[in-house]
Amino acid sequence: MLLQDKVAIVTGAGGGLGRCHALALAAEGAKVVVNDPGVNRDGTSGAGRPADAVVEEIKKAGGQAVACYDSVADGAEKIVAKAVEAFGGVDVLVNNAGILRDKTIHNMTDEMWDSVLAVHLRGTFACTRAAARVMKEKGRGGRIVNTTSVAGLKGNFGQANYSAAKAGIYGFTLTAAMELGKDGITVNAIAPIAKTRMTSDIESVPREYRPEDVSPVVVFLASEAAKDVTGRILGVHGRHLFEYRMELTAGKEKKEAWTPAEVGEFVHAPPSAAPAAPATGGSNKIAAIIRALPGAFDAAKSAGWESTMHFAIAGAGDFTVEVKNQAVKVAEGAPAAPTCVISTDADTLAGMVEGRVKGDMAFMAGKLKATKVPDLGKFGKVFDFKKLKAAVEAGATAAAPKAAPAAEVDLPSLLSRLPAQFLPDKAAGFNGTILFKVDGQGRTLEIKDKVCFLKPPIAAPTCVLTTDAATLGGLLEGSIDGQKALADGKVKVTHLPSWLKFRQMFRFEPEKGLKRALVGRLYTAAPILLKGERMAAYNEVVGDPDSPIFPVTLIKEPFTKFFSDPDFTGDFTRMVHGEQVFVFHKPLKALDLLSVRGRVLSIEDKGSGQLLNFGTKVYCEGELRVEMESRLFFRGDAKAAAGEKAAPPARPAPDKTFDTMTFADLPKRYAAVSGDDNPIHLDEALAKSVGFKGVILHGLCTLARVAKQLPRPLHRLEVRFNKPVYPGETLRTSLWSSDGGLAFETVNGLGEVVLANGRALS
Repeated sequence: MLLQDKVAIVTGAGGGLGRCHALALAAEGAKVVVNDPGVNRDGTSGAGRPADAVVEEIKKAGGQAVACYDSVADGAEKIVAKAVEAFGGVDVLVNNAGILRDKTIHNMTDEMWDSVLAVHLRGTFACTRAAARVMKEKGRGGRIVNTTSVAGLKGNFGQANYSAAKAGIYGFTLTAAMELGKDGITVNAIAPIAKTRMTSDIESVPREYRPEDVSPVVVFLASEAAKDVTGRILGVHGRHLFEYRMELTAGKEKKEAWTPAEVGEFVHAPPSAAPAAPATGGSNKIAAIIRALPGAFDAAKSAGWESTMHFAIAGAGDFTVEVKNQAVKVAEGAPAAPTCVISTDADTLAGMVEGRVKGDMAFMAGKLKATKVPDLGKFGKVFDFKKLKAAVEAGATAAAPKAAPAAEVDLPSLLSRLPAQFLPDKAAGFNGTILFKVDGQGRTLEIKDKVCFLKPPIAAPTCVLTTDAATLGGLLEGSIDGQKALADGKVKVTHLPSWLKFRQMFRFEPEKGLKRALVGRLYTAAPILLKGERMAAYNEVVGDPDSPIFPVTLIKEPFTKFFSDPDFTGDFTRMVHGEQVFVFHKPLKALDLLSVRGRVLSIEDKGSGQLLNFGTKVYCEGELRVEMESRLFFRGDAKAAAGEKAAPPARPAPDKTFDTMTFADLPKRYAAVSGDDNPIHLDEALAKSVGFKGVILHGLCTLARVAKQLPRPLHRLEVRFNKPVYPGETLRTSLWSSDGGLAFETVNGLGEVVLANGRALS
């Protein structure tokens, strides 16, 4: 008796789903208005009044019911008035009425279009409006259950009118849930598939999909058990219950306007492969999930929502997740005054994060419970579970490689070794183009008359090869078998002969030096609670009370994981920091909860070595605060051929100069506060063995001591580390006004440039 003394209206209740809904609601104690005008499936006039038969069924079973014969298209007010007249009000409205007038667009008439939308869409709106007014007036809330369809949510050939109406009901349901919630009225929808008069001639609908199996979902949504459930779209296919959700992909953002060609590359880019799921269970896994939540937090989606959630996880303990002012805080232990308690077990929560368990299924099965269901629904929207899964995996494994997002992979760099691996004799008789599509980017390889070229994307290539950065890097160095990658779906091609010829025309073997398979790999760090004393210690060493260079101290863990990657073959004794770029979005503050992600952006061959660009991003509770690029140069065995260097262009007199002192113990002190303990900064003997006069000062320490004289706030800061600085040297920096900011250069006592190409933009 879930609906004892409630008054329910069911439209289109003379047969099929509507009849089953009316009987099920009455069986739970509701007084039912059985509405049906008695029309045919296409909406034309029919014989008899089927609503009367359903009323008789309810009365024979001991229930109360009345019939109503008005059309929802133009009689909504009369239908609701019937409920008020017969039973004194309305508590539940089930919008079920519908007709079909199927035709393809070319053959559909205006009347076919208008009649279907009038019954489904206008009827749902009109009945909802009429019932909601009575519900509000009575002041006891209400339940509205609409009926959408897979045709409206996914489309269906030959049903443009029906699909448009059902898609409209989907959007109408979400908006109505927002607007009517203040009146205590919930609005949900079902998307059923069942064998009824409407689907009797559709062979793809199995006969075992009974309408009786859909009605329990309607009963639940109509009851007090669903008082906190609103704005949900539940699919019911026979006895398969699930939820429809509109999802957005991660996408790609550019600083400049998109060109049509770039849009085409984005649209045709392959989806990123999902990483393998880690092992489940245990308190350590759940603690890692909770700690990683800030990195998966979408501040914009949390606007207007505040909640202190107590996660009571059987087998893992208690945790607090607080969302307030578009920020999130997490902690172990239960909060003192939670506004919502979410109860589940460790395996269910881990399974939801990993994608093994659907949250709505867990909720419906009773494995996931909440004292405030809207908070649970909001939690699922505000936290990106894909990002959460990636963060947890990255924390559980030393350095799991991931495909880089399109904006960050340097595809030309990845493909730059191809000309050197080209075997002209193997290309005899082949003239064609291969378009590489890698993580949202494109690059064309052209082979013509035994010559190989790399070009921008073209419109009509001979073959399109689609893969991700890590797979392509493995193919080029021979560590991934091309045929197996094709069979596994990691590589897709549109022209198999070109793919086979490609594998013959190039020599695929391990590279000397750094492997390009590293390009695109992601390395993450555990969440960092930024302590004020940590910032103060760094600022004291560099002599700046608010150093903009401090964020480099936060990126040690991604770098450590990168240097620990089995595919990293660089020699630390031959590595020097070549260039550094900062982009500052928002200041860091004490007690910020930070997440850091690092990625190999590119590897370039130079005359005397290789240049690796490592990008890092620092987020605070989901908001990007600082971006950095660290360009590391690895010296090769052979020296570049000597040549005459062009003299640098003469510069005008600087607008300002200032001197900066360094000290004998500065490398040791800087290593302690920065975490950069490369031995060339600390071990005199080792530094001399690799060609320096002694230990050298960290390039970032030099930059930090110079940057204290630069104007604030800074938006962008970039510099090239031109020569080593030895502790004890006095440096002189010159400043010039340039392009809305400042250009700067720092020299040592011998006049040698140690910091070059400096730019500071406010």
